[in-house]
Amino acid sequence: MTITVNGSTNTITAPSGLTIAGVTGVSDATDATSTTAASLKTAGGLAVVKKGYFGDNIVMASGKGIDFSATANGSGTTSTEILSDYEEGTWTPAITFATPGDLSVAYGSRSGTYTKIGREVTVNFSLILSSFTHSTASGNAQITGLPFTASAEIASGSIIANGITAANLYSFVVYTPGSAVTYLQLGATPNNGTASAAFTTANLASGATLAIFGSITFNV
Repeated sequence: MTITVNGSTNTITAPSGLTIAGVTGVSDATDATSTTAASLKTAGGLAVVKKGYFGDNIVMASGKGIDFSATANGSGTTSTEILSDYEEGTWTPAITFATPGDLSVAYGSRSGTYTKIGREVTVNFSLILSSFTHSTASGNAQITGLPFTASAEIASGSIIANGITAANLYSFVVYTPGSAVTYLQLGATPNNGTASAAFTTANLASGATLAIFGSITFNV
């Protein structure tokens, strides 16, 4: 294998299995206008000017990511331009109250999925209950088991629900309460112009046939 280093051509013996396809030179002076496909930088690192072709995953060191600082910024205040995480997975949602008391829940089925891009997490969930009873429970209704702790930034999403008693309430929502928690709260927007309200034991009555499906995106 022949490698050009700072204008001097040298021949080296490549280890068995090593293939460098399309690399026309190895130097310390590669920029966006260079015709060199790739350069090993003397200060460390590999500079790839042309397209990169990878036959396997690109593995980042912990805390590192893809740096987009070369792109134009928006008009707001930029906090970071490094995409440092991507993750997909499942989680197990559960329904409860702030004070569960004697709450008893049996699930016909339940499931949850999530996608995390940077610090933004989107979760989807489905809860179908076969039984739901309580007499001493109190407080706001919650969906617990989030795969990540939500930040203190308030976020909201939508739900479709059956079995929730909600007079004068027409837009059901799921939201983070504005503090670092691993649960979501259920609520709705009234149709009489008053403030949104969280669902409580009064809205999720003992013995109700509950089915709740929802999605929300929040930051961590």
